[in-house]
Amino acid sequence: MNVVDIRYKLADAINRVAYAGERIVLERRGKGVAALVSIDDLALLEELENQADIRAARKALKEKGGITLDEYKKKHAHESPISAHHQAVGGKAAGPAAGQRSPARRGSPGRLAP
Repeated sequence: MNVVDIRYKLADAINRVAYAGERIVLERRGKGVAALVSIDDLALLEELENQADIRAARKALKEKGGITLDEYKKKHAHESPISAHHQAVGGKAAGPAAGQRSPARRGSPGRLAP
């Protein structure tokens, strides 16, 4: 569904997602830019992401040369948080380069009050 069309058909699109279980891809200039999914689909997606994060954490724990968070804190306790971060990123400015967007954060979307 085109982004322009959604403005006029939002109530219908929400009903199709919520009650018929459809997934609606919103497009801009023919390219998918977002999706409307049911709460159940969102919960499933978040659970899959959590499982992937757990697998990655377990794999990282098995790697040689790694240290725990407590060990890192003890090692860098004397440094200010900003200088520690600056050193961790190799002395480079953190974040996206000028003119680039930050990647979207995973997690629960913001809620709008009724």
